[in-house]
Amino acid sequence: MSKLSTELLQIINQSHRHMTAEEVFLLCKERGIKISLASVYRILGKLTEEGSIRKISVVGQTEMFDKSISDHAHLICTCCGDIKDVFIDEFKEELEKITGVPVDSYDLNIRYRCEKCRR
Repeated sequence: MSKLSTELLQIINQSHRHMTAEEVFLLCKERGIKISLASVYRILGKLTEEGSIRKISVVGQTEMFDKSISDHAHLICTCCGDIKDVFIDEFKEELEKITGVPVDSYDLNIRYRCEKCRR
């Protein structure tokens, strides 16, 4: 893994939320890492392909990157767009029972209104 890949992976892994490529790029600039936005996108794409991070695609939002690569769902606030991870034990096994086929992985987005937006 290249030095830049390692640095970007570290930024994603240290984050307490899901990040866009642009946010990763801005953090690189703050830390004095010399990299172009195009290179950030390219490296994040490679890290996703390698399985080091997970890309989250939500209609109407910029793609985000997730440090958690295990199977899980996302709670997405319909008001502010905040995304939170939610782990549903044995969900994959339930999907296999329902569909009758082996499930490799799943992407589940659950829309709701977060506590902050409900106030």
